[in-house]
Amino acid sequence: MGKALVLFWGGILTIGSALALTIHHFAPSPQAELHHIPPPNTQPPQPHIAASSALPLTAATVASSAILPTPPPKNKPIPPLSPLEAAAQAHRIPLAIMLAGYGYSAQLSHEALLTLPAPVAFSISPYLTSLPALIPPSRAAQHEVYMSLPMRSIDPDHTDTGSQTLGTGESPAHEQQKLSWWLSRSQNITGMTDVTGAGCTQTDNTYLQSQEFHDIAETITRHGLLYFNGDSTSERPTRGITATQCLNGDTTPEELTQSLNSLTPSTQAHGAIILVITPLTPAALHSLTAWLHSASAAHFYLTPPSALADTPPLSTH
Repeated sequence: MGKALVLFWGGILTIGSALALTIHHFAPSPQAELHHIPPPNTQPPQPHIAASSALPLTAATVASSAILPTPPPKNKPIPPLSPLEAAAQAHRIPLAIMLAGYGYSAQLSHEALLTLPAPVAFSISPYLTSLPALIPPSRAAQHEVYMSLPMRSIDPDHTDTGSQTLGTGESPAHEQQKLSWWLSRSQNITGMTDVTGAGCTQTDNTYLQSQEFHDIAETITRHGLLYFNGDSTSERPTRGITATQCLNGDTTPEELTQSLNSLTPSTQAHGAIILVITPLTPAALHSLTAWLHSASAAHFYLTPPSALADTPPLSTH
């Protein structure tokens, strides 16, 4: 019995030792567990953005989801003063000038383009073959260009106004054909005028008051063109400008200078002067250029004619 007990407890001890060794071998040590701890997350937290399953989540979507600060309101730009307002603020008289007969002399026209300030407008004849070479440079230099409309003259026996003269008693359809011819040659111009190289009052005033001319004036308006009326005594039926004074350019420089120094404003045009000088001559160009740089001209505020355009009511004649 004693031997049996010894063997029994010895076996139990052997088996217990074997089990203890096995458990010790397979159990992870504290050092090993440290190696399996994941490192801390060093990235900043990303915003959570809910995206529709139908649309991909893009950088633009992320950017659009951010709440941006509202920029401060910008100051509204101050609109520029009109020429009349600017003239009043400067305590000067508004002055618009149109020089008629531009283009007949290539040398004078080139000189006028180089020496005259941009607000001075030019009147040009559509009969000139050099129109394509005259209008674009003038407009590029900011000069307004008005095309002469040769119309029935007060002295048709001694005034040749060309084959496309309006108001010669032909049918309305024929008159419109003539006007269409003028319009086809009027690309990039500012308007039409009855002022010619022969003067400001050479057109028959009866024709200007006729319904026939009013129909033509409406066509001019529909094409976005102004009408520059050279005769202040005749009624203008459409939007445009009416001259207040007209000077003969075919005279001496002394007479021209004296006339320029004697300019007075007209109350009919907001106290402005709308001046026509016709025709373009060396005396007219040189006298005007010199006067614009004189002390007398400092009393005036030079502006393009279109800045003084108005819209009179249609005549009932």
